[in-house]
Amino acid sequence: MNWNAPKPTSTFQLAPIGQHKAILYGLIDVGTQDTKNMKGEDVKQRQIYAQLELHGKNAPLIDGKPPVFSKRLTFSMHEKATLRAIIEAITNTTHSGNVYGDGIDILPAVGGACLLQLAESKKPDGSEGRKIQAVMPVDPDAPKPERVNPLRTFNLDAFDQTIFEGLPQYMRELIAKSPEYQALNGNAINAAQSEIAAGTPAAVTDAPFDDEIPF
Repeated sequence: MNWNAPKPTSTFQLAPIGQHKAILYGLIDVGTQDTKNMKGEDVKQRQIYAQLELHGKNAPLIDGKPPVFSKRLTFSMHEKATLRAIIEAITNTTHSGNVYGDGIDILPAVGGACLLQLAESKKPDGSEGRKIQAVMPVDPDAPKPERVNPLRTFNLDAFDQTIFEGLPQYMRELIAKSPEYQALNGNAINAAQSEIAAGTPAAVTDAPFDDEIPF
């Protein structure tokens, strides 16, 4: 008998490559995190997860549900930011002349759909990942896919313990590292940290693209 404990078996499946109709069902604020910019320099950036549900012939159902694609992005509405591309594609708007995205509200996009082109990528550790290759509006005359996942938003500036506890383990652990989380009421922090400690960390599976976070 080998007395080394076996590694947990992962059931995670990478999002399928190709073009999909994607519904933005979640926006999760994970606070300010240590990361690197495009020059490889250490920086601190406010980050957000965009959670998208994939539909269409290139995204077969998994256990009767559409596959999902969760992407960690810089929380920015700069004209070159991936988050802005997603929001503008869903709302079918172009904010010409607004370089930094001043005044653009991202919440109306939650529940909306866009076309998302995913391609293969390599993560820093050499493992396979997925990157966003293109984001486009859907044809307004085309039928919209039916959403399966409940809508979900989380904002650290308006901390909601119930929503926090419903997030995946790896998101909660990441949020707990942020200065915004650390500045919260001590009771909320202690309760959340106790809940985190009781769980098992999940693997992070996202891949870098443009201002997407490489990890």
